[in-house]
Amino acid sequence: MTFANLPILITGCQRSGTTLLKLILNSHPEINVIDEDCFDNDNLTDYLNNPIYHPFVAFKLPIFSSAIDSFAQLPGLRILWCLRDPRDVVLSMLNLVMGETNDGQALSWAQIPGGAEYEIQRTLSVLSIATRQSLNPWLKNFQTYVATSPPLRQRSEALDTAALCWRLKNTLLGMYWNRGIEHHIVRYEQLVMNPENTLLNCLQFISSQRKLFWHDDLLRHHNLHQGHSVGNTNNQRPIDKDNTGKWRNLLSKEEVARIEAITAPVASALGYPPELKNL
Repeated sequence: MTFANLPILITGCQRSGTTLLKLILNSHPEINVIDEDCFDNDNLTDYLNNPIYHPFVAFKLPIFSSAIDSFAQLPGLRILWCLRDPRDVVLSMLNLVMGETNDGQALSWAQIPGGAEYEIQRTLSVLSIATRQSLNPWLKNFQTYVATSPPLRQRSEALDTAALCWRLKNTLLGMYWNRGIEHHIVRYEQLVMNPENTLLNCLQFISSQRKLFWHDDLLRHHNLHQGHSVGNTNNQRPIDKDNTGKWRNLLSKEEVARIEAITAPVASALGYPPELKNL
């Protein structure tokens, strides 16, 4: 089966730069991006054949990172996996307000049932029994957390849940490797510190079947988009590195140690070694 438009999947763990990469790539005149709030899986064939989305159609879907079988079979699929320091990701999950209680108490993405909790449960469903068993201490805590009403969830519990979400989502990378599913890792830190080279590498990866040339609009997405995207991302904010390493000033040593205790096995393998011993 062949399609008129070559598919690109932008995915990874939430708060890892998927929205920024979406905005950047959508600025290229030959890439048309469909965000997760507009995506309809029933229309997938239409997206892949509709001339509106020609020649490249990209789907920004961190919520589909565990749906490996659904997308892996698409001819010519190129997967861009966004990766970011787990400490910054957890901080971002804690700071992103996505709801509130009846008395006006703010609830973060790490606290709401449709946030980190939902992503953990989706990812667990595709992991092996052995992998789940290796996470037993954290999963026990998570089950207690799920049983707690969101307004009663403590920051420390939300932090642990956010860290577990990062670890599980990025554990999926091993499954991609094992199944021979081609993907290209886009590190958030490299994207914001050296955007041109990082994007050139992305284009080279995407161009395996149909040539995709550099376009200067990739570096000025903030001039081409307005409003906000999913996750309250300001579409008019230029690429900058202000959100890199914020955890150093905004998380306590105890909080950093908790994050590293949960994420270390995967984080170290992916280039984000712990900096603190468990306290």
